[in-house]
Amino acid sequence: MRANVADTSCQSSVAAKPSPCLMVIFGAAGDLTRRLLVPSLFELALKGLLPEPFAVLGFSREPWGDDDFRKQMHQHLEQDGDIDAEAWSRFAARLHYQPGDFTSQEDFQRLGGRVAAMREERGLPDNLYFHLATPPAFFGRVAENLDRAALARPEQAIGAGWRRIVIEKPFGTDRTSARALHDELQRFFSESQIYRMDHFLGKETVQNMLVVRFANPSFEPIWNHRFIDHIQITVAEDIGIGTRGAFYEKTGVVRDMAQNHLLQLLCMTAMEPPTGYEQQSLRDETVKVLRAINPPAQNECVFGQYGPGAVGGHKVIGYRDEADVAPDSATPTFAAMKLKVNNWRWVGVPVYLRTGKRLAAKISEVSVHFKPNCIPDVRGRRRNPCL
Repeated sequence: MRANVADTSCQSSVAAKPSPCLMVIFGAAGDLTRRLLVPSLFELALKGLLPEPFAVLGFSREPWGDDDFRKQMHQHLEQDGDIDAEAWSRFAARLHYQPGDFTSQEDFQRLGGRVAAMREERGLPDNLYFHLATPPAFFGRVAENLDRAALARPEQAIGAGWRRIVIEKPFGTDRTSARALHDELQRFFSESQIYRMDHFLGKETVQNMLVVRFANPSFEPIWNHRFIDHIQITVAEDIGIGTRGAFYEKTGVVRDMAQNHLLQLLCMTAMEPPTGYEQQSLRDETVKVLRAINPPAQNECVFGQYGPGAVGGHKVIGYRDEADVAPDSATPTFAAMKLKVNNWRWVGVPVYLRTGKRLAAKISEVSVHFKPNCIPDVRGRRRNPCL
């Protein structure tokens, strides 16, 4: 028997709007902003979930103006289908752009002036949300330049607002570099201001898994090694690396997807019921799963790299022909691995992780395969061989 949890709708009927703020996106000309951040913000706007007032200020090296930024974001949204012109017009009025270099203090001073002007023009409170959609090498430098431009700390006055800085993965390359980055960020922002984000936790697959696991009491008695044969977790993408060649050459599929996104899905699948549905309880249970994982052996891993071919009837280039990729690159774009979680619940149950670019279809799936004839009859009329 197999139970799938894929990308299906699972939304709360009531959602609270966040506080009014100005969102500053560093790396606004990049792939993450085009594919995820702006489309997500537009979806929130369509559902009436954005605060008022609210505005976005993009910051990147491209010599764009506001209209150029809006045009670029609109072109990418159109690739997914027609969008309502009136809705886009209302949303586009929130989008602004400031060209600049992540390492230039002068550009950050100009950014500070633009922030002050937008706050006054749009009636925005002193609430600034910084999203670092940049290569990890710039995290510390951006934080430092924000502090030097007097943007990292709210004004010391009654009614002063807040600052939040969101860091995308990967967070360092090992424990030493991660701790060094942590210390560097905390020179300019307090721990309560720093958000280390894995956007896969917001995916419907993850939300659905929490519902399947903990809102359905019939699953708990059979959610263990006595009834489950193996687990497959697949995150496949039909796109290539896009404009992220320089980033991907240094990162590869394992650091880009496996050691964060796929392990998050595994933790949601394998974790024990948390004592409460808040951040610390969820974190405690996911850490227990991570500590129980046996790293895969060399013969339990397969790596690959996509070559030229056809997708949807259109010819596409191979990874080595992408911009900013070395012609003899050995960076993997596909990974499959087998690992085990060594605790009482999952002993002996293999977990298969798969992820890659330019695959046949886009899918995020957790597939739990039960042992044959091991699902107990709820009426107790049949003897179960697994009991």
